[in-house]
Amino acid sequence: MKLISPIFIFLCFFSPISMATIILKPGTPNNIERNIENEDAFVNIKNIEVDAKQSFDVFNNKDEIGSITPVSGMMQDIKSVCFIRWSSVGKNLPNVIPTIGYGLWETVTCDKVTGIGVISNSNDADVKIGVIYNVYSNSSEGSTVVIFNLNTVNFVLSMDKVLTEKIQGKNIKNIVELRRFYKVF
Repeated sequence: MKLISPIFIFLCFFSPISMATIILKPGTPNNIERNIENEDAFVNIKNIEVDAKQSFDVFNNKDEIGSITPVSGMMQDIKSVCFIRWSSVGKNLPNVIPTIGYGLWETVTCDKVTGIGVISNSNDADVKIGVIYNVYSNSSEGSTVVIFNLNTVNFVLSMDKVLTEKIQGKNIKNIVELRRFYKVF
């Protein structure tokens, strides 16, 4: 029994999950605009724009693990679409995740990103990152939220479709409101 206690304490304090503190710092989308049109995910997208004001470098404690960059453009010259581009440190190929203009938001037009932030607590096993978009349709304008899960072991970013669908229609306008909603969710 005495051996279990020190091992348990060691694992609690030194496991990657318990020590993961994900921080977003304003980033610089280095040369992304020049190179992005050559990426396979953007082959059919024109007028590509990188949102430098909402681009962030992502840190796990003090170590940079990647960057998150909102990208928008025109598909088939008539439809405004948005993506999140996740680039992990040390990996050559970025992960491009379609958001507004696809799937759940196929009938909505993407205007811009109004906020990105970590919404989960620092002691949560899963790190949740929220992205708030200003969107519009033929009859209205408003905001919508997309939630991403950041795996703290292999640093893969993916859309949390279940949580994203549950949060739709809540009219959340900023990251502070989104954190409040997430805490009671």
